[in-house]
Amino acid sequence: MPLDATSNSYPVLISGYYGFDNLGDEAILESILQWFESRDDVHPVVLSNKPEKTIKSYGVDSIPRASFFPLIRKIAGSPLLLQGGGGLLQDVTSGRSLTYYLSILLLGLVTGRKVAVFGQGIGPLEGEFSEYFVGEFLSQCDLVCVRDFKSYSMCQSRLPVNANLHLMADTALLLEPADAETVDEIFLKENLDLVGKPLIGWSIKGSMRDKRQINALARAIDLTINAIDCGVAIFPFHHPDDLQYAETVRMLLENKDQVEIVKEVYRPRDVLGLIGKCDMVVGMRLHSLVFAANRSVPFVSVSYDPKIDEFSREFGISPAVHTPLVGPEVLVEKIEDMWELRGRMRTKVTDTMKRLRGRATDGFRALGDFVDSLQLKRLRAASKVKKLSAGKSEK
Repeated sequence: MPLDATSNSYPVLISGYYGFDNLGDEAILESILQWFESRDDVHPVVLSNKPEKTIKSYGVDSIPRASFFPLIRKIAGSPLLLQGGGGLLQDVTSGRSLTYYLSILLLGLVTGRKVAVFGQGIGPLEGEFSEYFVGEFLSQCDLVCVRDFKSYSMCQSRLPVNANLHLMADTALLLEPADAETVDEIFLKENLDLVGKPLIGWSIKGSMRDKRQINALARAIDLTINAIDCGVAIFPFHHPDDLQYAETVRMLLENKDQVEIVKEVYRPRDVLGLIGKCDMVVGMRLHSLVFAANRSVPFVSVSYDPKIDEFSREFGISPAVHTPLVGPEVLVEKIEDMWELRGRMRTKVTDTMKRLRGRATDGFRALGDFVDSLQLKRLRAASKVKKLSAGKSEK
């Protein structure tokens, strides 16, 4: 359903890692836009690396994230700047990434806009002054909603953040899947109907230079297929890197006929529906685990980042292994253990999701209250201008 701007609505500028064919970040965006559909007083404008694609995919206004002057004009014309979600405020990816997102916050603050940081994980922050700058910028924001306990604790103690601070959960936990007919059509199109066999979804990532991990993953998939007699669907979450990586791993498999790679780029709600048809998920990407949890599918996590550990901890489990993966044995053992306990794990995931969905909903409620307060101020200002104009007319 397109989110059309109306004469009675005002723009909200949304900043994040959008338009890079990263399924996790697109899921965050789609879940935020899903919430905006319930409001007719505001309309989203998304900063994107591929504005045309964002417009086509979601039916929203979008502008290039790197075009300075159009960005300045849009910020100046938007009462609210919403930055989130995901892991934007960290410097492990690169210092330039952190500088970019702090710069966006700075533009919002110096132009007098209201600024909300929403659904974000904070850190890791390893630069000498990174914690100081992030803490100072967040303290100037009007609303800060973080997605996990570690980020919340960090904002309270290490930074610390002097702002309207809330703990929520990943926004994609509230994303609704595509309709069953669409999901079934894609399922058959991607040849995932391995008749009579359980289906395990995998999300894998890594460096093409790390041959040991590539070999270890291929061996782990083969051993899993042999142990469980299952089919495997590999879901690339970041195109084209994950797709190329998956194809390299698949070339080394002995059981190629039981492994399919989902090759096309789909909307997050489509992939969410596909993962809901899996019997278990083995995930190296955070949002492969988020999608599994969303659909109450048991999962095994492989950690490359503290955010994986933090999300797994919500469900009372630890990652099976941490990368770099040099051997498949421990991972396969944990996969077999989870397979044996999958019924119990499904119940645990379902129960935990009630709590996490509640936290995510609390975050959106805080955002809604904040937007309502802005709308009330806007109406009061308009009413004051109207009265002044009426007074002048009488004179």
